[in-house]
Amino acid sequence: MEGEILEIQERLETITEEGTIYPTQKDGNVKWYVWKNGRREYLSKKNDKEIKNLVNKKYLELYLKDTINELRLLETNRKARKKYKTDYAKKMLKQKHYR
Repeated sequence: MEGEILEIQERLETITEEGTIYPTQKDGNVKWYVWKNGRREYLSKKNDKEIKNLVNKKYLELYLKDTINELRLLETNRKARKKYKTDYAKKMLKQKHYR
């Protein structure tokens, strides 16, 4: 999972567009805006490449966040499993009458 995190981070580094994109919808039409330097800027359809890159950037950022959270949960679970490991099945097989 650490490898996946590194891969996502590397892909994010290749995106040069700055800001955070978000869509709005009015009367069935989608308009794209980007927050950049504390300001909201409209992106026209002419900026198709920038829109696609910013959408990809946002997706990767959220996917990275999810992956890091999943790794933390797995690590917490691993630590708890280690602490409370019981191995009931192995203990049963060690008993003479179960062999």
